[in-house]
Amino acid sequence: MLSCFFLTRDLDEGMRKTWGEKPWREKDEVHPHLHGKWKTILEQTTLCAPDRDSNLNLPVIASLFYCESRALDHAVTKREQTSSSGTYLRSGLTSSVLLNLAVVQGSMFNLLTSPRVVTPHQYDSIAREIWIHPSTRKFSELPRSPNRDLNLDLPVLGSLAQKETSASANYATEKCLNGYNSPPPNRNMNACGSSQYRAPFVDSSRGLTGTGAVLIANLISTLSVARDNLSGDGVYPKDAPSILDVYDFIVVGAGSAGSVVASRLSEVPHWNILLLEAGGDPPLDTEIPLLFHTLQRTDIDWNYKTEPQDGMCLGMEGNRCPVPRGKVLGGSSSINAMLYVRGFKKDYDDWAIAGNKGWDYESVLPYFKKSEDMRSEEVMSINNFSNYHNTGGYLSVEQFKTQNPYVLSVIKASEELGYHKVDDINREEPYGFLESQGTLRNGTRCNTAKAFLGVAKNRPNLHVIKFATVTKILIKNTTNTAYGIQFRTKQGEIKLVCVSKEVIVCGGAINSPQILMLSGIGPRDHLMKMNIHPIFKDSRVGYNFQDHLIFFGAPFTLNASVENAPLITNIDAMYQYLRNGTGIFSTIGGSSVLGFINTKKLPRKTYNHNERPDIQFHHETRSKSSSGDKFKMFNLRKDISYLFNSLLTVSDILLPLPTLLNPKSRGKVQLKSSDPFESPKIFAGFYTDPEDLETMIRAIRFYQKLANTKVMKMLGTRLEHLDLPDCRKFSFDTREYWICALRHLSSTIYHPVGTCKMGPSSDPDAVVSPRLKVHGVKRLRVADASIMPDIVSGNINAATIMIGERAADFIKEDWLNKNQFS
Repeated sequence: MLSCFFLTRDLDEGMRKTWGEKPWREKDEVHPHLHGKWKTILEQTTLCAPDRDSNLNLPVIASLFYCESRALDHAVTKREQTSSSGTYLRSGLTSSVLLNLAVVQGSMFNLLTSPRVVTPHQYDSIAREIWIHPSTRKFSELPRSPNRDLNLDLPVLGSLAQKETSASANYATEKCLNGYNSPPPNRNMNACGSSQYRAPFVDSSRGLTGTGAVLIANLISTLSVARDNLSGDGVYPKDAPSILDVYDFIVVGAGSAGSVVASRLSEVPHWNILLLEAGGDPPLDTEIPLLFHTLQRTDIDWNYKTEPQDGMCLGMEGNRCPVPRGKVLGGSSSINAMLYVRGFKKDYDDWAIAGNKGWDYESVLPYFKKSEDMRSEEVMSINNFSNYHNTGGYLSVEQFKTQNPYVLSVIKASEELGYHKVDDINREEPYGFLESQGTLRNGTRCNTAKAFLGVAKNRPNLHVIKFATVTKILIKNTTNTAYGIQFRTKQGEIKLVCVSKEVIVCGGAINSPQILMLSGIGPRDHLMKMNIHPIFKDSRVGYNFQDHLIFFGAPFTLNASVENAPLITNIDAMYQYLRNGTGIFSTIGGSSVLGFINTKKLPRKTYNHNERPDIQFHHETRSKSSSGDKFKMFNLRKDISYLFNSLLTVSDILLPLPTLLNPKSRGKVQLKSSDPFESPKIFAGFYTDPEDLETMIRAIRFYQKLANTKVMKMLGTRLEHLDLPDCRKFSFDTREYWICALRHLSSTIYHPVGTCKMGPSSDPDAVVSPRLKVHGVKRLRVADASIMPDIVSGNINAATIMIGERAADFIKEDWLNKNQFS
């Protein structure tokens, strides 16, 4: 059995990993009786436990941890979000799930150390009885399960432990909120006697005997191992203890593309690589797919918002749509929905037709395959699998397995309309509905830092600096040649590092144009207004902004409700996930079911590869049993958020999210000032081209037809009228109403691209060449989603990773095969 010391250490480590070194920011955010109580009790109390391998009373630790957990959860519920930056408390579901895991472990420790527990040497038969708190019923004849350890159903034991915790909650709450009595006087910590201090809610009348104790110990071990696996210890590279004065290559940003570039370049042993990232390691909650929504508006998100503009985001607070971007190793691949969709053949062929040689579908397909480690048996069993997929790459890809019956019904309903279920979206068949593939590894998120930096973390030629914000690229004015970068460290120091070969900017579609403009590369007039001297002629940096727009203003209520246990109390589901990496926590709910249609064409069994869909459907579901604001992610005005949440009082909701795949509208990113720490301005320009509105209206009409199929009628689907105050002058379900609703309830699905457009030198709007070199500046490249001349028809993360692979090969070709850079 693990020592009490290690268990106590793990609890403390768990607190710090989950909530940071400082679990609360201000005293008033938790009850004053609790502030410092953890430290006080540990310092002033004899923590003894007879018959244990250390003189620590684990029930005390477990009880204190439980109290702290309740207080922290109370603070989260009360404050919802403690701070827009520097947040240590996770919000809502994330906090509850992680606290639940900790409490279950605490309850297990409590059981193991209560007076009735015997040592493993004393068991001689399978336990048939478990004593629990008198306020709950007595359980006997535990269910048998041949696939469980020692023929007992461990999830049942987990549930019983949770009941025990719940039974003590009133007492614990009273102690937590009213404060403990004065702690006993300080005693000799090495003496274990009758004066030992017992846990606040340890009851000597309950405990577990015989093999049951061993089984509970097994469960604890499972939870501890799972927690260690989720925490990512040892997966990510450590901060370099020191940095060189000069590197061969400097990569700015360890996101979806930057992690790929740095990893691939470090494969050349005689090259020294410096990778700079503004964030740190991904926290534990990023690993659990189901929690992806909760990662927005936290300290690992840049928390960008669009600027107010006429005709867009009118239903959001301040008329501003949120634009989440990952500020963490792995970038947005650490906070996104993990959907692995490459786009369609025509997307890349059009890039090549526009003058970008080497970017046609046949040329980029090998780079998609190079990254990939396909693990889905369903996909691998399809004919000609190797033509489109690969195994053994760094990026793990698995098949999502949604357990949401509503969205699975959508697939069947689409078949009624003549569409077919797509077996593999990353082939060339563009139309239909499916369960998507995802960047997953054994049921956990496989972000690009885990995939690409994990294999490179011990290479001596790769130096990684975290919490390092690049403020400027150093460029010689006389030759327009990049020779280094300037950045600020976590401690606030400004440092300069030089480069002998290239700087590669991989900051993404918001940060890359910001860094270029701060360095004097951008629109001349705009830079002059910001008091930044342009280093050469005009450059259209920041223009050509594109994003996939979603509409969430057509909710369908469902009369045939499907009961689901609340996620935060479903110990069996949690155990299934922690033990096997399966179950609901390994999914993203209904979001993994996608549909691709062309709203101008009827479904057909065969398609022209020169076509592509114009709408992608994502899906969200909300349960009427849910609590809290389930639409918070959209930054809605309070009056509009109320309309949505009111629907949940009577029914579950299916929320189709038609997604505009090929927007005609364009926006731009500009500096707010010359201060590199001030967020740039995002003028998204949604619906500035009226054709985008017409496409979305056709998508709404399509879903109305889908909701009218036999399959969906069995669920009692009904389109609900949202009584938007600004749209009351229009009759519901008219074209005019939908245009009004679209302008109020459309937002980004977080796929910004295009702000450093790729194109030949003859293209006046191009910022980088087809080999990703910045036009007009030597030894400087951009490699991320910002180089896309036109957005791809699908979620952009797979394409961004491919761009990183492509860039790394361009660089190797230039510097390994030639002795000069042109």
